[in-house]
Amino acid sequence: MFSKAVVDAANSLPTAPISAPGVPLGNDADTSAPEQPAKQQATEHTVVYRVTGTGGAKAGNITYTTDGMTTSNQEANVKLPWEKTIKLPSGEALQMVSILAQGNGKGAIKVTIEVDGKLIKEASAQEYGVAHANENIGSLGN
Repeated sequence: MFSKAVVDAANSLPTAPISAPGVPLGNDADTSAPEQPAKQQATEHTVVYRVTGTGGAKAGNITYTTDGMTTSNQEANVKLPWEKTIKLPSGEALQMVSILAQGNGKGAIKVTIEVDGKLIKEASAQEYGVAHANENIGSLGN
C-alpha cells in the first residue's frame, strides 16, 4: 500500500520539457554553441641525470629511475661524462627520481639530478665508492 502511494505521487508530478544538453529551457534559448571547458595542457618535468668523474674515473654501474617510482635502468662500465634525460608527468603526489653510480677505483665520481633546469640533488664518491642521490619531485616533495 505504501509503495503504491509513492508510485502514484511520483506519477502525478509535472514533467520538465526535454532539452538538448547545454541549451537553456524556455524563451531564453540561445542558438550559439555551448561553452566548452578549457583544455588543460599536460605538463611534464624534464629530468636530467648526470655522472662526471675526475682522475680517469669511469662508472662501474649507473642505475637510475625511469618512471618516477620503481622502474629503473642500469648501465655498466660507462665512460664519463654521462647524461640521460627523461620526461615525467607533473602533478603526481609522489614521484621519485634517483641515480646511483659506483666508481671504478680511479679518481672520484659525482652524480647530479636536475629537474626543469634546476639542480635538486648531488653526491660524490671516491674510487670504488657509491654516489647516490634521490628526491621526491611530486607535490608532496620539497
